[in-house]
Amino acid sequence: MRKLRACIFSMIAALLLFDSTPPANAVPAARVAAVRIYTVYSHNCFGPGSVVAGEWTRECDGTWIGWGWKPGEYSCSRYDLEYGDLCEFE
Repeated sequence: MRKLRACIFSMIAALLLFDSTPPANAVPAARVAAVRIYTVYSHNCFGPGSVVAGEWTRECDGTWIGWGWKPGEYSCSRYDLEYGDLCEFE
């Protein structure tokens, strides 16, 4: 019984210690953004192999610039995501 109690108290202490609530002076996530650069691959669902099927950039204002398949457009695709310059908001 003591081990069970100790385990429960340890779990509660860990939850309080690793509380994910941001501090009051934290910048809201919506205000921190960056240009997103996607490389889309057509992935063969029935075997190995993939080729580049598109390259897209998502600008700070939400516009897409690029060619080929967009990320998530087809079920047999995957993409790599890189982040570019930070967006500036006024």
